[in-house]
Amino acid sequence: MPISQLTQFLGCCTLINFGFLFAMALAMTWMRGPIYKIHSSMFGISEAELPRLYLQLAGGYKMAILIFNLVPFLVLEFLL
Repeated sequence: MPISQLTQFLGCCTLINFGFLFAMALAMTWMRGPIYKIHSSMFGISEAELPRLYLQLAGGYKMAILIFNLVPFLVLEFLL
């Protein structure tokens, strides 16, 4: 695979993953009540614990995007 194709792929992956992260943030902001009820009944977790778990999930997902998508994209784009 040529470097230019890999760079383009990583750029697209970065945008798609940040789009998912943004959609998750919007869903947690606008649909908090129904989501809390569904997840607390599905997983047996109290609704008081869910905001902390959601923030841990979003933080871990954001770090994974940065490490595996954005940093390699920036290295290939600007240094090679």
